[in-house]
Amino acid sequence: RERHKAWRDAETALAKHRARVEQAEREGDYLRSSVEELTKLDPQPGEEEELAERRAIMMKSEKIAGDVNEAGELLSGQGSPVPTLASLVRRLERKIPEAPHLLEPVCKAIDEALNSLALAQDGIDHAMREIDFDPRVLEQVEERLFALRAAARKYSVAVEGLPA
Repeated sequence: RERHKAWRDAETALAKHRARVEQAEREGDYLRSSVEELTKLDPQPGEEEELAERRAIMMKSEKIAGDVNEAGELLSGQGSPVPTLASLVRRLERKIPEAPHLLEPVCKAIDEALNSLALAQDGIDHAMREIDFDPRVLEQVEERLFALRAAARKYSVAVEGLPA
């Protein structure tokens, strides 16, 4: 009877040890996988703040680019008033000899408007060249930022707390 109890106790102890070994193996697998994931992610100090700031700037640039592009389309697209005004001023200029006191101020005002529209178009062209927005770069910045934040949530730490 004593031997049987000792044997059962030994079997129970063995089962507990095996369970602890299996648990340790699972934890080891998890830790190896975590180390591999974090090594691949390679978070850098200050990276989250830098990426978040860059993303905010690019998103503002995207909105500005849309508005500037719309303004450019209004000035130089199919609905542009420039060709109509240019044609009108040419017709009126040909008729100035018939009524100079009436038509000269009108032609001058339309000509100034056309010059202002040309300056506006130059400004729009310049703004479009200067706006720092590339949708592919924004997507890359967002993917990296969100990957860092997801890892931080997964490991219950701030992004700055992820090992570099």
